[in-house]
Amino acid sequence: MQTPGPETSRPNRKRGRRLGAAAVVTVLAGGALAIAGVLPASAAANTIDFTAPGYTVGQGSPNQQNGWNTSDTSWDFALVENADFPASGLDAGERSLRVSNASIPSKVQPLRSPTFEPAGESSVAGVAGNTLTTEFTVASATGAAQEGVAADVAIGPSSRYGGVVNLHYTDSALEIGSYWYEDGAWKSDVFASVDPSVPHTVQVTNWFLDGQEDVMEVRVDGQLVSEAGLTSWEDYFAAPQAIDDIGFRLTKSTPSETGAGFDSDVTAVPAAADQGILFTDISTETTDSAPPMPNVLPEVPETAVEVPSVTVPAEPAALTGSGAVALAAEGFLPYEPVSATVYNAEGLKQVGRWMQAAGDGTVATEVEIPETTPAGTVRVQLAGATSGQTAEAAVELVAAPVVEPDVEDPTTPGVETGTGAETGTGTATGTGTATGTGSATAETGTAAAGTATGGAARNGSAVSEDVTAQLLADEVVADGTVDAAVADGTESGTVEAVVSEDAERVEAGTDQGDAFGVGIEVAAVAIGAGLLGAGAVAGGTLIARRRRNGA
Repeated sequence: MQTPGPETSRPNRKRGRRLGAAAVVTVLAGGALAIAGVLPASAAANTIDFTAPGYTVGQGSPNQQNGWNTSDTSWDFALVENADFPASGLDAGERSLRVSNASIPSKVQPLRSPTFEPAGESSVAGVAGNTLTTEFTVASATGAAQEGVAADVAIGPSSRYGGVVNLHYTDSALEIGSYWYEDGAWKSDVFASVDPSVPHTVQVTNWFLDGQEDVMEVRVDGQLVSEAGLTSWEDYFAAPQAIDDIGFRLTKSTPSETGAGFDSDVTAVPAAADQGILFTDISTETTDSAPPMPNVLPEVPETAVEVPSVTVPAEPAALTGSGAVALAAEGFLPYEPVSATVYNAEGLKQVGRWMQAAGDGTVATEVEIPETTPAGTVRVQLAGATSGQTAEAAVELVAAPVVEPDVEDPTTPGVETGTGAETGTGTATGTGTATGTGSATAETGTAAAGTATGGAARNGSAVSEDVTAQLLADEVVADGTVDAAVADGTESGTVEAVVSEDAERVEAGTDQGDAFGVGIEVAAVAIGAGLLGAGAVAGGTLIARRRRNGA
């Protein structure tokens, strides 16, 4: 099977590229990118410092220095001082690896980095983690586009098992892309076209996954540019491999216009001798981490699997109405997408969502059973997207009791009624009566204080209230006992009685006998024998005025 590199020719084609959904790229002034999907860069554990002891500048360096090596030094590479390339925009106090395709050997051999902790699938012996993050800064030695200059950065340089990042200059831009093997065919893409006059940081992250397709992502200047589905070269090889170095190599290939296959159209650019591409700030890190979930996932299954792989308990095992249940299962692939779905007693989907298994293939989650789920045996299923592993927990769902709404009783006490009529002649009627005693003397012209206890009629029930009456006399009051009658009062108050020869009417609260409280309040004061006892009012009329709260 052909791998990228065979030399063919396709002159002067227009570099138009399809871009993945996550890579809408615009070149901005100063080399900045406007790209969707910003993700933070990972910290690198192994950074190569070309100024460290053991490195010397010159053609063919850093081969055989501090772990770098290649079997072919006939092509154009060198360790250089950035100060010798001021147009590059790199730190003049640092050094870079310079690579060009001024000439291309018949068989390209990579310049390999020092080794680091191996990354790969957990089934591969000796790996330190499933995730490899590679980062480097790239710049043009001339500070401008160098049309036709190209190189690859290979993740796993001998086999390129971990994939490649392809760098290629057009007449106006630096194109950053890749090619990979998937579903029995080669695919390729240009992820970003960036300003060639300024340096750019490229970060490549590989997730090597047991039993499922590896995941690869490329970021430029901190922005995600690669499309969904980018992967390693795993499918090209018979068995998974451990990756413990990266390589810088010449290439004869670039991504195709259509994305199918790749173009083998790179030729030597003699004018690029002692120029080309500068690489600096090279670093790697091996860790264990979860890959991103796929951008596109199918709908969760509409019907339950009749015979799940395993059954697991739910906590709680029974619910009334609705609620959350917890369950846990194992046997899934590391980090694979897993659907968590609630099915009713007939096996029809009620609600579902996607989640991700842990690195050891376990899943522990809570699932919400909605209120609309019919009562009966509810089945909660977990299903792996790649492995096909299923786990089921049964929950007995009891219908929630029906609560009847409160209805107000029209006979409930609280509505007060009463009747009464009052005229200026002092005649009044009411539904309640009250009696009280008090005494008054005539010698001093003042009335002694008396207390009257009244009965108020409220919906036919008598309510006892106290009414304090203060009697004032302007004229001589004959010996006798004062009987005061206050009818149907619902609030306590003060009644002031004044003896006057000129008054001709009775006031009850107001001149017209206004009602107070909810019921009708009538103040009735009568003049005559029996109400004043044995005495009589001397030439006057008793007037009663009710004051609220003593006012």
